[in-house]
Amino acid sequence: MLVEFGTSEQLAKVDAFLVKKFDVKNKERKSKANMQLTCSRVDYFTFAEDSRDRYPQGQQSPDILFQDPKRSEADDVSTLSSSFLSLLALSQEKESFMAMRENSTSISNSIEVPRTNKLHSLYGSLPGQTVHIATPVPSPPTTPSEFMSGGEKVRKLYHVNQGLPFVYPFEESQRVPEAINEASDLIEEGVYESYLAKRIGHERKLLLAKERGIASADIHSHDPREVLLKTIVDDASVSRSLDRVEKYYRKILKHLRAFVDVLLGVLKTSKIDISLRDLERELDPESSFTGRFGSEHTRNSKIFSMIYHQLDVLRAKEITLKAVSAIMVLTLRWFKVSHPMKAIYFNSLLFDARFMSVFAEFLGDSFNNSALQNFASENKVMQTYDVISSQNRLMNPSVNVAQLGFFEACQGLPEYCPQKYALVNKTPIGKLPQNPNDANISTVNISEFNHDFCFILINLLNVTNKILVKNILQRVFAFNETKSTDLLKMLLLNYVNEDLRKPILRIFKKITPYQGRKWRALNMDVISLVYLHMKLSLRDNWLSGKDLENEFKDSLEQEISLRSFLQFYNVRNYSEEMKSLGYASRR
Repeated sequence: MLVEFGTSEQLAKVDAFLVKKFDVKNKERKSKANMQLTCSRVDYFTFAEDSRDRYPQGQQSPDILFQDPKRSEADDVSTLSSSFLSLLALSQEKESFMAMRENSTSISNSIEVPRTNKLHSLYGSLPGQTVHIATPVPSPPTTPSEFMSGGEKVRKLYHVNQGLPFVYPFEESQRVPEAINEASDLIEEGVYESYLAKRIGHERKLLLAKERGIASADIHSHDPREVLLKTIVDDASVSRSLDRVEKYYRKILKHLRAFVDVLLGVLKTSKIDISLRDLERELDPESSFTGRFGSEHTRNSKIFSMIYHQLDVLRAKEITLKAVSAIMVLTLRWFKVSHPMKAIYFNSLLFDARFMSVFAEFLGDSFNNSALQNFASENKVMQTYDVISSQNRLMNPSVNVAQLGFFEACQGLPEYCPQKYALVNKTPIGKLPQNPNDANISTVNISEFNHDFCFILINLLNVTNKILVKNILQRVFAFNETKSTDLLKMLLLNYVNEDLRKPILRIFKKITPYQGRKWRALNMDVISLVYLHMKLSLRDNWLSGKDLENEFKDSLEQEISLRSFLQFYNVRNYSEEMKSLGYASRR
């Protein structure tokens, strides 16, 4: 795949090309070094709708840009025209999007759902304004309340229904609070729509036209893929990579599910069920049972050949899994730049093949496995948490037996060489040497670990993060059922590695809103790390403020809508390949 499609440098080159060709705005804001924040297109639509419901008199047209009293005569007219057209297009798109949500029953409505305040389940249960603002406040009663007399306590609600209009008066010159105007300007300037969202939006328009029986000729004329193919000749390497990915997807589409089963089959069999501590003791000349009680002939017998064979099998499994994990990540990344629907289809197949459960079992076998730990008599001075964090596949040395090397076999070296082999880590993380960093904080630099397994773990975590598609809750529920958050938290808090930390934080950010209060209270350190190390957005309500009740109700419908959307895309573009899977095109 690296030879056919390209390396990470080529992938970055293709990404830069697509950003330029699709005219993606605010791309520079997505970098972590940039302090300016962004928001999605749906977030802007939601904020604008909430503002209009809350302050109905403050609805203004986009031509307010040309009537701004703060604008000087020296301002560039072309800049104002560009801003006006951009805001006008965004406003028109918002009206069309919200109208389609209210008046349409399209299956695509469940994919992107604007959660406005007037539809929020919490605000919907609150009473309206029962007393007019001009009504005088009544005098307090002269008799004590029933609660003071031992009666039942009356609970009062102090929530304000944000979906209702604001009843307090403003100044005549001000129809909307200044803070709301400033927030509106910030969100309008920070709207970010990637080329992925644009291409999905185009497919969504085609789906709407198909549902209504409308000829899609006009929509095809604005197909981003056709524009891409017309301008792709500017760079031969980019054109070659995208063309090869397209051919690869077309040929493998009908075999993609079988391909996924093969990949997960390798992951299922990559477990360690042999006690490494027993093998290490037997290979050590000082503690070997065969060396102490066997003869010289026995020392070179089949016992050590069997041990070497077992270690060779473990090494082969790890190398194979390293290649398989890289194939998963590369396939997702190249499918994503070719078309996001391809990547979503591939990770949906992984989800259907129960990747979540397989990965959770693999994670537990790799970190909470007695076969990877030292003898209990030697670990009795260590806490259970220290044993799990220090003696696992990540911290244990990689299996590298000299007798199994290619050059050693060519030199005809003896099959058994009496020497010590380190297969289990004996040093806890807390006892490693600590050095103060620039902030005078003691840190532990772990230099001896299994590099191959670290590469595997990073790839599998990235795949898990990609499967957890935003706003598709069925996958979050499936991940929660695996109960693997404790091991992920252990990885996050004990090993400081940017490549390892980033996918774990993204996973926690996606699943945290759907956890209970007790879970959040016990994992506040993880939540703090999300805020410290991840780029925020202008409307970051992932921790609180979500409409959980309605999201739970829509979760199954979201997954069904996504599958229907994927079927529409594949049948429309790859009708011949989909016929072998039982799907026929209805044009």
